[in-house]
Amino acid sequence: MDALDLLEQQHHDLAGLFADVALADTPGRRTGLVARLVRAVEAHSRTEETIFYAAFSGQVGGSEAKLYEGYEAHALLRFAAGNLLATRATDVRFPARLKLALDLFRRHARTEEDWMFPKAKRALHDEALDRIGVELSRAHASRLSVSPLARPRLAAQRRLDRPAAAWLRTPGGGAVLDELLG
Repeated sequence: MDALDLLEQQHHDLAGLFADVALADTPGRRTGLVARLVRAVEAHSRTEETIFYAAFSGQVGGSEAKLYEGYEAHALLRFAAGNLLATRATDVRFPARLKLALDLFRRHARTEEDWMFPKAKRALHDEALDRIGVELSRAHASRLSVSPLARPRLAAQRRLDRPAAAWLRTPGGGAVLDELLG
């Protein structure tokens, strides 16, 4: 499969996971989906950096600053996703943290699809994109099969957590989740 098509599909799949988390009807389901989301973000970003970014930087000159912005965007997205995983689904901060992670993801996908992918399409021939796609697919599947280590929650953080179920039942409480999908 073409590397660019594969990465766009992964972006689409991640967007679907974000929507699933936002729409989950129970805290337990939301927590499970966040764990899947974190694993998918980790697998996507790490394989993209080690395989696609490496191939891209070798073929497209003069793009180093923008490429390093991509590395930093990945790091921020992984941090936000990990922070979301460390937040109880009933915490009042959960919707804000979900929105932040979603915003970072959207920016990442838009930058790559609008800037990086067209440059790669011009610089790399079809056979190279297919070869890179095979490498990406294998590495991504391998990373998905390994569960990320969950960060231990600090006792102080646990004391600060407060259930948000009552807030979500208020008339404006669900508006944040509606906004995520808008």
